[in-house]
Amino acid sequence: MDICTDGTVFLVGDPDGPYSHLDCPIIPDRITGRGAPGGVLTALHYSTTEWTRILSCDLPRLTDSTLRTLRPCDGIDVIGYTVEGRRQYLVSLWHRRTRTVMTDVLSDSNPGFGHILKGLRTEWMEPPKADELTNLNTVHDAERLGMW
Repeated sequence: MDICTDGTVFLVGDPDGPYSHLDCPIIPDRITGRGAPGGVLTALHYSTTEWTRILSCDLPRLTDSTLRTLRPCDGIDVIGYTVEGRRQYLVSLWHRRTRTVMTDVLSDSNPGFGHILKGLRTEWMEPPKADELTNLNTVHDAERLGMW
């Protein structure tokens, strides 16, 4: 899921997929086969704001107050969280100027975020509550989190 900083919410994915019943726009990948980085690129192209919040759809504990601690910052291209030393690329804030770099890199190859971000100015911080960034992908995950 992606949230423009003006409050507009849209999804990047298959318009006929599992989220098609939701009442929000679903945008297909701009470049297919590029995984999560391709989804971020699509969000950046669709967004009409200077900054775009990128938010994975598998974080049921994430609160608005934690998400809003990510704020635009002059001179920075991408702002995100780290949890136990791991960057959380899909809970982040991306400046629109990153579209050019993302388009150039993803047009010719399928690199991971680490490679893509090498040429960008980034800032990473600890979230107020790290457990809010726990992914829920399976029934086992739901049981572990006490949500099943």
